Amino acid sequence: MIRRKKGMRFLGGFYAFPGGKVDAADTAPDLLARAHGLGVGNAAAIFLTTADRPALAFWIAAVRELIEETGVFLVCDDRG
Repeated sequence: MIRRKKGMRFLGGFYAFPGGKVDAADTAPDLLARAHGLGVGNAAAIFLTTADRPALAFWIAAVRELIEETGVFLVCDDRG
């Protein structure tokens, strides 16, 4: 994920996924419940929340894009 330059005319200062986007599957409640390290409040302070796309879905999309584009998995054990 990158942050666009604040001075850009289109979406300046916004976060973006190079070559990616938030998919409908990224909003699945079971995936949102598994997000560790970034709470709903923290995500809402960074990403725009809408009725059909909670802010935490951007976090899920970033992890999914990382896996798809690089093969890098961010995992944790049963202790978090």
